[in-house]
Amino acid sequence: MFNYKLRKENNFQYTDLTVPKVKNFFKEILNKLMQMDISILNLLEQKGLLQNRPFSYKNAEDRESKLFKVASTQQRPLNAVELASMFGSFQCNNVGLALCTAFSDVAKGEDTKSFLEDGTKLSYHQVDVLSEIYRENGVPTTTGLEAHVYKVNKSPFSDKLMANLIMFLNPIGIGNLQTAVVSSYKKSHVKRLKELIDQVESYSEQGFKLLVRKNWLNEPPVANRSIDN
Repeated sequence: MFNYKLRKENNFQYTDLTVPKVKNFFKEILNKLMQMDISILNLLEQKGLLQNRPFSYKNAEDRESKLFKVASTQQRPLNAVELASMFGSFQCNNVGLALCTAFSDVAKGEDTKSFLEDGTKLSYHQVDVLSEIYRENGVPTTTGLEAHVYKVNKSPFSDKLMANLIMFLNPIGIGNLQTAVVSSYKKSHVKRLKELIDQVESYSEQGFKLLVRKNWLNEPPVANRSIDN
């Protein structure tokens, strides 16, 4: 992306130049940037991280009334962009897993403790699903952060603060998953990612009800109006 922006800027400057010596200078820079882009693309292709020819183009008479042959796009490995888009969600769940594990050990209220334990289970599940997608594409994943959690006798935070901290992570997790969804063309992965989004939304609703029940959050007012009035 940086190469693209720099090359674009140099192109604008290059086309407006009239002094041959200066113009040749910018021409040389453009050539070097293009060579760098080619080298990066070749490296990604060698590592199998580049989506190469996602569509199979054929002559009109061979298409069998179909504009594109897209079956190959559903069987190919994920490219670097798709994997990178999922990594934010993967790391967010690792953080959530560590926090829920730590907080559930020191929570005083049973309902708060249950909410945090459910968060641990959800994070475990999401990390497992995302790790499986990475393994299917031949990419190793990092280990979780829960191994760095130590047991303590006294909670450093109140139940209210701990529950709210976990609730703050939920929209971040949903946003990361949505980014992964719009970055992928593989139906199987999109379906799995959407299921993960539904799970986080359900968990968020559970947390919202807990906060309202504990008077840690004011429930938004609901209009009670009739169509007949």
